[in-house]
Amino acid sequence: MPHNNKLKMCIRLNANVHDHPKIYYDKLKKRKWLRIKKMLPRRSSEYGSLLIAKQTLRYFYGNFSEKQFISIYKKAKVLKGNTGLNLIKLLERRLDTVLFRMRFGNTFNEVRQLISHKHIQVNGNVVTSSAFLINPGDDISTNENSYDHVSKSVHNAFKTSLNLKEEPVNFSSRHNLIDILKTRKLMFTPNYIEINYNLLKGSFLYSPSIDEVVYPSPINLLQITQYYEHKLKI
Repeated sequence: MPHNNKLKMCIRLNANVHDHPKIYYDKLKKRKWLRIKKMLPRRSSEYGSLLIAKQTLRYFYGNFSEKQFISIYKKAKVLKGNTGLNLIKLLERRLDTVLFRMRFGNTFNEVRQLISHKHIQVNGNVVTSSAFLINPGDDISTNENSYDHVSKSVHNAFKTSLNLKEEPVNFSSRHNLIDILKTRKLMFTPNYIEINYNLLKGSFLYSPSIDEVVYPSPINLLQITQYYEHKLKI
C-alpha cells in the first residue's frame, strides 16, 4: 500500500496502526498528519465506534479484504471458546502475520511479496498463500535460492525500523539502541515464535494467549464481536 494511503488510514483511525517507522519517526511530513496528532479524538456514533474497532484490527493485519475477514471470523465462531480470542489466534497463525512478527518486513505488503514470489517455505514446501494457517511446531524457512534476497529484505526492515543510516552501527551508542527497542514493541519477536536470523529460519511454537499478542494501538475485542454479531448478524 502506498505511503499516502497508509497516512490516510492512520488519520482516519487516529492511530499509527502498523507502528510504521516512517510515521513513527515523523518522516512523512504531511501537514494534515501533524495537525491530526494534536487534535482531540472525534466523537462518533455507536456504530462508528464499533466500525473503527474492527477496522483497526483489520488494518493491522494488512487490510486484507472484508470478505476474507468475515470468513476467518466465521471460523473463529465455530471453534470452542471465546470468539474474539479465537479470531486473534487464527489471525496470528496466518503465514503473513508470522513473517511480519519475525520482522521479515516492516509491512504486510513486503512479507506478502516474499510469499507470492515463492521465497518462503513451510516445513520444506514452498507456500504462495499469505492466508496459509501455520500450526504449532511448523518450521518457516527461506527457499535456498532466495537466501540473499530475503536477507537483504530483513536487513532493510531492521535498518528502517531502527531509523539507522547507511553507515555501520556504532555499538558505543548501545543505550540509545535499547531505548529505541523499548519504545518499538513490535521489534521484538514474541515468545510463541522462535527465529534464527543467521539461517533465516523460524518455528511457530504455540498458539498465543491474548496477553502475548502485541499491538501498537489498543484493540477492543468486545466491540469487534459486537460489530459482527449485532450489526452484520453473523
